[in-house]
Amino acid sequence: MAKKKEEEVKGKEEKVEDKKSNEIVQEFRRLGDNLKETIEAAWDSDQRKKMSTDIQEGLRHLSDSIEKAATEIGEKPQVQKLRDDVDDFAARVRSGEVGDKARLGLKSALDKVNTELEKTSASLRGVKEEDEEAAEKAEDEE
Repeated sequence: MAKKKEEEVKGKEEKVEDKKSNEIVQEFRRLGDNLKETIEAAWDSDQRKKMSTDIQEGLRHLSDSIEKAATEIGEKPQVQKLRDDVDDFAARVRSGEVGDKARLGLKSALDKVNTELEKTSASLRGVKEEDEEAAEKAEDEE
């Protein structure tokens, strides 16, 4: 009988836990519904629509101003000279002139680095050989 009573108590406890769990689920569901309604109300509000219109109008004015400035700047002689310089550079790149100069410069720089590394390596080898000779001499004297 005690076992049956334990099972009844356990069953009641599980029902209480299920009810509490179900209450939390319902609150989350309610929260979701409230968030949805709030977002929809905000999206449909006159204030949001006016702000959207204002932003679109502002962006149109900005675009017009940028286009006007670009046109005015493009007409200046300095800008035309810059365009000509860029076109000239592009032509030299296409012809290979720039690539040849870059290769020569890179080869020269690498040659200098390699020469210095060879000198350093030889110097370090010389120091090492001197140390080895001194060690051998010290061993011979002992």
